[in-house]
Amino acid sequence: MVENISPSPEYVRRLEILRQVDGELSRYLNISYVLAIGLDAAVRLGSAEAGAIHLVEGDQLRVVQVIGAFPLALLNALVPRDRGLIGRALRRQRAEWVQDTLADPDYSPNVAETRSQMSIPLISHDSPVGILNIQTSKPERFTPEIFEFVQLLGSRLAVAIHNARLYEQTVSQVNELKALYARVSELEQMKSDMIRIAAHDLRNPLNNLLGALELLRYDLPADMLEEKQTLFDIMQQSIKRMRTITTDILSLERIEQQAGLKEWVNLREIAQRVYGEYQEQAGLAGLALHFHDSEGPARVQGDTAQLYEAVANLVNNAIKYTPAGGQVDITLAQEGRMAVLEVRDTGYGVPQEAQAKLFQPFFRARSQETETIEGTGLGLHMVKRIISRHGGTMRFSSIYGQGSVFGFALPLAGD
Repeated sequence: MVENISPSPEYVRRLEILRQVDGELSRYLNISYVLAIGLDAAVRLGSAEAGAIHLVEGDQLRVVQVIGAFPLALLNALVPRDRGLIGRALRRQRAEWVQDTLADPDYSPNVAETRSQMSIPLISHDSPVGILNIQTSKPERFTPEIFEFVQLLGSRLAVAIHNARLYEQTVSQVNELKALYARVSELEQMKSDMIRIAAHDLRNPLNNLLGALELLRYDLPADMLEEKQTLFDIMQQSIKRMRTITTDILSLERIEQQAGLKEWVNLREIAQRVYGEYQEQAGLAGLALHFHDSEGPARVQGDTAQLYEAVANLVNNAIKYTPAGGQVDITLAQEGRMAVLEVRDTGYGVPQEAQAKLFQPFFRARSQETETIEGTGLGLHMVKRIISRHGGTMRFSSIYGQGSVFGFALPLAGD
């Protein structure tokens, strides 16, 4: 006959303490709370009179939590890792129960009444994070059962400390990133404001300069005008270039600030309008300009002015970067539920090494053929921003020396 032995009430009490501590340690990630809960539970499990937790800090240990008769003056103190019973246990990475501290040569008294001490290394991922110790003046209170329970608690506490530290590091890094992002955003806004203000304030002086230059040209005698014609042309071209830059900057600013896009837009009408308006420019440049229409649906949701600006910019670029005798083709087609507009040219093409940066603001793909062609480097960036705000995607391919295809795809409007 097997005798049924029930666990003692004390054993049940200790199991209940462990269960409660498990719940608390897994619920909270605050390091101070974790240390307080862990040390309090250890002292209660062992009916001890004093206790402390030391955490590893480089080649030393910092006293981070004390309880009971342990001297408060030692809180936050740094002690050598090889000092006393806790140093020995940490060095061996093995829990130690010294039943008679007075008989142990490594014992360094910090609580005068202590006669027995348990030192439990806190090991997480095979690395020591600290050490827990509890002390008593009544050695009979400590038993092998208590030693086992305190070790179980130590293993849980080590994991909780490791997790709490990771959480604190993560929170700290997130806060640093937030602060950095806020600072970068602030600087970016300052930069945008300065560029916008400068571009806006430059328009009137530039217009005044251009008007004054025309008046000066008109007032000069014919012989002097002919002599200075080259200088006049240089000044006029420079002023017009500066005015183009300010216009592009202000256009981009307007696009960035504009909200809701709720208008039904016929992309075919926009493409036909651009095609008609750029026929003369293409002819003057010695190019053939064609429009190919699939006659499929072309209604999209968006802003007419912005989409016109996007299409016109692509066609203007194609004409500008295609030498005389070449061809530019505007194509409107349907792919699934997308309206696709592409502008294909037989121009200079974009060097492979420059293609990755092509849509960045103020970037211009330089080559021997395009060195003298003027531009701000904002056009393609502006087109991409417009298409992105309309929920579309850009399309691009190019072979240097053979030509390029620039375009975009936009979702078709519902029935």
